[in-house]
Amino acid sequence: MKCFNHPERNAIGTCKACNKGLCHECATDLDHGIACKNKHEKEVNDVKMIIDKSTKIYNEAPKNTLIAPLFYLFMGFVFSWFGYTSKGGVTDLPFIMGIGFIIFGIIVLIRNRAIFNKNAYKMLKWDFGTRHFFCALCKKNAVFRNPLALR
Repeated sequence: MKCFNHPERNAIGTCKACNKGLCHECATDLDHGIACKNKHEKEVNDVKMIIDKSTKIYNEAPKNTLIAPLFYLFMGFVFSWFGYTSKGGVTDLPFIMGIGFIIFGIIVLIRNRAIFNKNAYKMLKWDFGTRHFFCALCKKNAVFRNPLALR
């Protein structure tokens, strides 16, 4: 591969922002990738920051899978109890809404457990070279940017 700006020189790598081949003179090493000198350093650093924050968020997500379902279940029981003890009984709107909250809470709980399986995050690693996630389970690069797309 030759340098995009100097076709007579061999490229030492590609810019993480524009994927153009770069020689020593055109490249800036940012310790997490190569960028076009005085052109794409900010973009490459921004991508690295986004990836780091996303990794942190995805690692924290399994710990928070119970918050929403427990809230829906709690609200479902409150509405159901209020509807059941009021004059209308089981046909009253709060009771019906409470049952809806309970059903929705159960669905969200099951769905969160399926999506945020703790082992799924240990199997996905971001590869800075290819800018893809590597799936340890299937032993290949995944061409998507969202790890939830595996399901």
